[in-house]
Order: sequence, then structure tokens, then C-alpha cells
Amino acid sequence: MICQELQQFIHKNFNFKQIQGWQYQIQNALSISLKSSFVKQLYMSNTNAFDVNWENYLQLGTSYTNISSGLNIRLGLLPLQEIINSIAYNTHLNNKNTNNFNESESFFFIKPMLRYVAYDATIQGSFLNKTSQVTKEIIPFVFSFQLGIKFTVQKFNFGHYFNYNTNKSKGLRYVNGNEFGRIILSYRWN
Repeated sequence: MICQELQQFIHKNFNFKQIQGWQYQIQNALSISLKSSFVKQLYMSNTNAFDVNWENYLQLGTSYTNISSGLNIRLGLLPLQEIINSIAYNTHLNNKNTNNFNESESFFFIKPMLRYVAYDATIQGSFLNKTSQVTKEIIPFVFSFQLGIKFTVQKFNFGHYFNYNTNKSKGLRYVNGNEFGRIILSYRWN
């Protein structure tokens, strides 16, 4: 139960209220997923300082089945890279046969998305393991919003952003959705 110890450590060291109820967690089960995405650039300014991209995702599996669509709006502090070579999409499709290069990139972004959820095992429990004591009914339509910054320094990628999503389930203690932050650090090998 590494997750339980980690959560208790974080709550203790950051002065959060201690969590109770680990005995009621959704039980473990095999997870197999197929994910697909489609991104289309709708607009790019002449100076490569601003763009709007339409993002679509489909996920089918034993843990999640959903489809989502939304926009990724970027405002560059440096010229924006093409979506096939950008940290916005964790893509760096470049080699000696392409015209793409690992150039520095820095931008603010706003990303509103609407997701239709058909199945979520983290809320409903897995259909492969029906021993979870506490499960909930999902809310099929979930709105999410990200606001943040991403940038590169040589081969390092950095990001920091705020996430918000409406409630994923009915009957929760907090009815105003879920807010959290995310910090990203990665290294490009190529």
C-alpha cells in the first residue's frame, strides 16, 4: 500500500487533515486501455506567438472509457513550435530527415475541455473485481480547465499549471469540483 503511506506522509508534512477510509478504497484489478488522440491546429499567428488547437481524445478500457474535446490556446513568450515538435503535446518528431529542431519554447496556455464519461472504474469499481465496498455513480459530463506555463531550457522541459474539473461523481462532500496544481519536469534524450 505505497499510496496510503505516501498520502499520509504528504498530509502530515504539509499540515493537511489526516485521511481516513483506506479500507474502503476501490479494489485492484487488471487494467487494459486503448487511447487515441486527434489534434488540429485551427489558427497560428504570422509571428508564431499565438495559436489555437482543437484537441480530441478517445479512451477505451477496463479502467476508463470516455471521449473528450476542447481547445488548447497558447500564447508564446518565444515563438511557438509546430504541434508535431512541441512540449504542449510531448512531441519532438525530429531527426536528420526532418526540418524540425529542438528549439527553445515558452508559452502560457489555457485548455478548456468537455469529457463524456461512459465508465470510470476509479469511481464505479472495476467490472473485473466486484469486491469494492464503496462505489459511486458517475456524472457523465465533466468540464475541465487548465491554465499554466510550459517552457524548455536546453533538453529540459518544465511546466506548472492549475487544473479544475467539475465533479466526476454524485454525492460527494465537496460539490464545487476538484482543483489541483501540477508541476512537470522532463528530459529529452534526442
